[in-house]
Amino acid sequence: MKTYCTKIMIGIIAVITATSCIYDAPGDRFYRTLWESADESLGDITLEFLCNDQIMVTCSSAAGSYGTYESDGTAATFADLTLTYPDRKVTIREGHRDNDLLFIVWTSGDGKTTQQTQMHRLSAYK
Repeated sequence: MKTYCTKIMIGIIAVITATSCIYDAPGDRFYRTLWESADESLGDITLEFLCNDQIMVTCSSAAGSYGTYESDGTAATFADLTLTYPDRKVTIREGHRDNDLLFIVWTSGDGKTTQQTQMHRLSAYK
């Protein structure tokens, strides 16, 4: 009986470890962080760094999206991260972290002019 229970516990631990992303990103300074900003150009936006190099952006006045990110120290490059407003589409290209501040670089429309927005880190969901 003891051996059977031990095998079951090992199996449960293996399943939890295989599906959990708690330890996926050692050294990733963005991993599992949550940021927000009330920028006049973008509106109220929230940026969430998720497991498996995924990132999500939401906005009160635009359709958000999921994308991916690749980090290198305090800098991160984003792929496929957009906000779609009724009159324009914004592509968020990269982020630069300075402690509890995140500066995101984004382009709108033709993609030639970059702009920057400052975000601050949240310690919990609202």
